[in-house]
Amino acid sequence: MKILSGWIAIFFVLLVSCDGPGDKDHKEIEVLKQKLDSLEADQATMKILVGNKDFYPEKLPFKTNILLKPQSFKMGFLNKEGSNVEMELIRENWFIRKPISFSLSNGAMGEAGGDQVIMMIGKLTDKVALQGEGYLLVNGKIEIPELSRQLVTIVFEGNLIKPGQASTVENYIPVKGWIV
Repeated sequence: MKILSGWIAIFFVLLVSCDGPGDKDHKEIEVLKQKLDSLEADQATMKILVGNKDFYPEKLPFKTNILLKPQSFKMGFLNKEGSNVEMELIRENWFIRKPISFSLSNGAMGEAGGDQVIMMIGKLTDKVALQGEGYLLVNGKIEIPELSRQLVTIVFEGNLIKPGQASTVENYIPVKGWIV
C-alpha cells in the first residue's frame, strides 16, 4: 500500500508541476484579453510569432470582419498600417464538435471529408512602393477555444511558406499565434 501511495504522490507532483502547451496558450490569451478595454467593439488584438519573432506591432488594433455559416468560418483582420490576417475554415457543421479545431496537413487541401483551411498573414514593409511580406499556412492546427457574440479567441500553430515557394520542409517557417 505504501508503494501505491508513493506512486500516486509522485504522479500528483508531476501533474501539478507540468506547464503544458495549453497553459501557455491560456496565458497569452489572458494577456490579450486585458487589452480589450482599450478597443472598440469591432476590433481585435493579436500576437503572432513568425520564426519566433513578433510579426506585428504589439499595440496596433485590427478591424475585424467575421462571417459565420454552417459550412465555414471566415475571418478578416486589417490594421491601419496595412497589416492583415485572412482565415477561412471550412467543414460542414464545423460548430458542432467541441472543442472547435481545424487541421491542415500538407497535401490534405480539398480531400473529401477533411478540413479545408486557408490562412494568410501579411504586412506592408514599404508603404510608398506598396511592398510587403506575406505568408500562407501550409500545415498546422487552428483552435477556437471561445466563440460568442461578444468574444472570439483563436490559437494557431504550424508552418508558413512565402507565396510562390514550393511547399517543402526546407521552405517552412514556424508560426504560432493568438487572436482575441
